[in-house]
Amino acid sequence: ADVVDACLAVEEDRLLDVRARARALAMLDGEVCAKVGEVFKRVANIAKEAPDGDPVSPKEREKEPHASELALYDAYLGLGAALAAASAARDYPKAFGLIAALSPKLADYFLSVFVMADDVALKENRLRTLRGVRDACSTIAQFQLLAG
Repeated sequence: ADVVDACLAVEEDRLLDVRARARALAMLDGEVCAKVGEVFKRVANIAKEAPDGDPVSPKEREKEPHASELALYDAYLGLGAALAAASAARDYPKAFGLIAALSPKLADYFLSVFVMADDVALKENRLRTLRGVRDACSTIAQFQLLAG
C-alpha cells in the first residue's frame, strides 16, 4: 500500500505510468524501501526550510567540508538528469536503483553533518542541496511515504 501511495502522489492521472512505477518500486527489497523511506522522510521535513536558489559546492562555503557532504553534493549534481532520462525511457527500475544508491549517502550525511549550522550561508546551502535532492526524486515517487 505504501508503494502505491508513494507512486500515486506523483502524476496520479497517468495510471499506466503509476502502475509501472509501483511495480518497479515493489521489486526493491523491502528493507531497502524502508531505509529509503526513513531517510527521505527526514529529507522532506528538513528541505521545507530551504530558501530559494540553487546550492553551490560545499567547497565554496567551508575550508574543509566533510566527505559525506561532498559526496552528496556530487550525487545531487547528476541526479536530476539521470532520473529524467530514466523516467523518459520509462526505465523505473533504473530510476529506483539510482535513488536506492543515494539513500546510504544521505544517511551518512545526516550522521556526519549538522545541517542547521550556526553559519547562515552554510545552513542555507545545505538546505538547498537537500531540497534539490527531494525535488529531483519526487518526480518519480514520494519516498517519504514509504516510511510508514
